[in-house]
Amino acid sequence: MVELISMAAKYILVVIIYVFIYKIVQLIYTDIRMLMGRDSVAALLPHLKLMTPMGTKGAQSIAEIYPILRPESLIGRSKKCLIVLPDPYVSSEHVRIDKVGDKFFVEDLESANGTLLNGKKLDRRVELKDGDKVSLGRIDLVFSEGGR
Repeated sequence: MVELISMAAKYILVVIIYVFIYKIVQLIYTDIRMLMGRDSVAALLPHLKLMTPMGTKGAQSIAEIYPILRPESLIGRSKKCLIVLPDPYVSSEHVRIDKVGDKFFVEDLESANGTLLNGKKLDRRVELKDGDKVSLGRIDLVFSEGGR
């Protein structure tokens, strides 16, 4: 009887170990899929694309994609901002993007170095259009309406 209980306990322990290993592998697989598909999922939502600094050939590429999911999104150096940009030329709370209905608006929050929208100084709240370039400090963000 003791041998039977001992044998059952061994099999139960082996099953528990295999389930544990399976769950770990499943979690890793899910994380990898999310990392690989993150940009494609974000492309369906309204988002900002953080562009790499201008290279010697003048070309920029996408460094990061930030989906805009909140009605109010702060961008700046502060940790309480939705998008934190570690650039000394960016203010703690540099700009705010507001979602009103299906429209998005950008507003400079009296930042020290100002904000450019498509190369022009942003001095009031302005509606964002697909492809608009918002420049803060040395950083360019390109707005996309996503897959609407």
